[in-house]
Amino acid sequence: MAKTALVDKYLNDGRMLVSALDRDGFLIDTAMWFYSDELGEWQLIVATPLVDQLGLRETLRRVRSIIGNLTSISLSLSDISLLSPNNNLINAIKTTVRRSKDVTLKGTVTNGILVNDAYIYCVA
Repeated sequence: MAKTALVDKYLNDGRMLVSALDRDGFLIDTAMWFYSDELGEWQLIVATPLVDQLGLRETLRRVRSIIGNLTSISLSLSDISLLSPNNNLINAIKTTVRRSKDVTLKGTVTNGILVNDAYIYCVA
């Protein structure tokens, strides 16, 4: 499948969701759009310690509740991947991008992981 560009609408929807999660007290370690060659699509990845503390199911429930209150975005849970801050991909991103906001990575290899395309909202 050909890779499609990440359009402004999804960048804005992702930013709105990340802001809403932050306002709700949701602990965000890293948030980014990441193009997965395996899936052939973009995924909004949110790394949060809540995955380790509460489990994936409860963390997803919280995100679903917040998305439900955002009527102006077109994202669903199928667009989002929740990860632990200890995930290998997240650690690789943190090695390259530290305490930054609004960074684009293209064709970068970090810690042995190829990042073909990513738009990073924030890295703790």
